[in-house]
Amino acid sequence: MSKDNPRSQNQKAVAEERRARVSQLFRQGKLHCEIAKIVGVNVDTITADVRAIRAEWKENRLEAIDELVDEQNAKLLMAEREAWEAYYRSCQDAEITTEIDSPYGTTTKHEKRGQCGDPRYLKLYLEAIQQRREMLGLDAPKKTDMSLKGSLEYTPPPTREEVAAKLRQLLGRSKSG
Repeated sequence: MSKDNPRSQNQKAVAEERRARVSQLFRQGKLHCEIAKIVGVNVDTITADVRAIRAEWKENRLEAIDELVDEQNAKLLMAEREAWEAYYRSCQDAEITTEIDSPYGTTTKHEKRGQCGDPRYLKLYLEAIQQRREMLGLDAPKKTDMSLKGSLEYTPPPTREEVAAKLRQLLGRSKSG
């Protein structure tokens, strides 16, 4: 049958309507056999429908995650750019204008002072870069040593004799002191 066949299109529409109903029932926690009875098809059809529904959900979730990552990436890029521009401006010479009143009138004094940049902006810039790297998974995984070499040595509990000796020692000190 070709794609333009009305019968094929009708079958697809029926299948989509059934899957919508199967999806609804599946989300309600119904078992495949219960759904099959309600919808009026065999369990194998329901199993195939649920498999297709889950694949669609997964695809939609992945698309949503991609959109979210793109959105967060754009925000971080903007924060990065603004932090860098603020840092660059903080490196520029500061122009200080002072008005001095004197008996002869007001004098305006212009002064330029060199600046070395505000490190807070640089910190924001680097944090935005790091957040973007983490979100995109650009950093290599960090190796964690999970060996237990020497960290969990077994120490047996003290024997009765050792406890008694320690008690005698403590009691003997308290009597003499």
